[in-house]
Amino acid sequence: MFLAARSRVKLGWHAENDNSNLFMLASAGYYMSLERLLAQDWAKAGVTRDGKTLVWFAACHGEKKTVRMLVRDFQANVDTADDANRTPVWIAAMKGETDMVRMLAEDFNANVHTADRRNRTPLWIAARYGHTTTVRMLAREFGANVNAVSSNMKTALCIAQEQGHRETVRVLMEECGADGSFADILRQQKTDARERNIKEKAKPCFCVVCREENIPLCDRIVLDPCGHRVCKNCNMNLLKSPLPNVARQCPTCRKEVKKRIPEETVDWTPLLFSRFCVQIP
Repeated sequence: MFLAARSRVKLGWHAENDNSNLFMLASAGYYMSLERLLAQDWAKAGVTRDGKTLVWFAACHGEKKTVRMLVRDFQANVDTADDANRTPVWIAAMKGETDMVRMLAEDFNANVHTADRRNRTPLWIAARYGHTTTVRMLAREFGANVNAVSSNMKTALCIAQEQGHRETVRVLMEECGADGSFADILRQQKTDARERNIKEKAKPCFCVVCREENIPLCDRIVLDPCGHRVCKNCNMNLLKSPLPNVARQCPTCRKEVKKRIPEETVDWTPLLFSRFCVQIP
């Protein structure tokens, strides 16, 4: 039984204790065997190290009977999220398990609006992977917000357009009432950020150590995370310094330097986009 379950599940996680068979059974749909083990109090743990529950794994693989058994017979919480704040509804939406999402929401009152740590809702992630049926159901039947914006300032419509899911884009705009102006605004903001990136690198630069001006781009070193610049020669001198604090700290702000990056390899676009973009409610 365990070998059959193991063959159907890709093990990329480790349980906190020796209960990995429970998670394999939940993922593979052996709900009767799982019910017997739980009823015999064979194991108490039901959470992996990264916060995934038995319901989470069963929802991920579309095992409705297993989820129903865990919730009704063992009072499992359908809204328990993992360490990334991904709930069973969220992971089912990502996998395109429309029937699973409907069952969790209708039968067990699961929250379909909970976003993960990157502020991506179940509808957003379903649109990301082109699960049009799931998107339509979440928006029309459960009132999910089609204009919710993720932490990287993208709506479901934006991400569906980027991934080339034409049918999902059509459903979002024609059936779900997605605001197409969001996509236009964000597209323009990204264009502006790319232009600012080019201008940022073209600006005259001076070394904060030797104060030499107009350092060419190929000789600039960016100190991460503060972003101050030094020339290559001063960077080498700082690293050779016998004083450990001089080698580890930025000479301007005294913050600890984690990386020293040649500026010609740095893309400032994401930073400039997040700094200057219009905040959409």
